[in-house]
Amino acid sequence: MKRYAIVRNARSRPEAEAYLPGNYRVVHEAKDVHLGGSRDKPFFVIEGEDNAGWTLDGYVIPRYASGLIWAEEIDLSHPIMKEVPVGEDEFPCVVCGAEPADWDDASDSLRCSDHRSTPA
Repeated sequence: MKRYAIVRNARSRPEAEAYLPGNYRVVHEAKDVHLGGSRDKPFFVIEGEDNAGWTLDGYVIPRYASGLIWAEEIDLSHPIMKEVPVGEDEFPCVVCGAEPADWDDASDSLRCSDHRSTPA
């Protein structure tokens, strides 16, 4: 099941991405004015699927907090989700970076058909 969160106080997209394990990624960036904050500060929407101990509430949110970055889980009904571009909800292959549209079989959400047997 895909999970989503809003991330604030990260200074840039690369900083927001640096805190994420491989099963989560940044899917959207917007200005904080949507959340009642500054027009100059970005915030980010992340998405992913929990995998073993790499969970949103058990790893991702506490990891952000260790860097004084705020994150809160949201669901698809949150207004900002209307701005997240459709089609950006698939992960590239964790081995080679191939996009899911290029895969022969999309049954594995982390690896393309060429790397099905390669550990993530």
